[in-house]
Amino acid sequence: MPQSLRHTEELAPEHSLVAAILRQVLIDIGQKRPTSKKSGGWISLAEQLQAIEWVYDLKAITFWSDLIGIDARWLQEQLAVEAGLDDSTPRLGERPAPAPRHNHHDTQRNLHA
Repeated sequence: MPQSLRHTEELAPEHSLVAAILRQVLIDIGQKRPTSKKSGGWISLAEQLQAIEWVYDLKAITFWSDLIGIDARWLQEQLAVEAGLDDSTPRLGERPAPAPRHNHHDTQRNLHA
């Protein structure tokens, strides 16, 4: 989250509201193991995907950025970076290949060789 949105106690009420909403979007995206359906306090996969789609929806971002006087494209870029959705994040198929397996002298397979 941008540094200007981290300290909500120093912000005007509308800024605090926007900061709280943006923080929740980042929390939803950052969940490591979303559930298959909504259960208690856990986020569902559908909700996580909705939060990711929201970050890419410039129109939705513009509504909130206009409330606090921040450029929407800049805010969208900052949210994507903070959520790990920026261009530097590896995409499916771009992940590095796993490291080669090494034969260790003490493995069961190598003891019988």
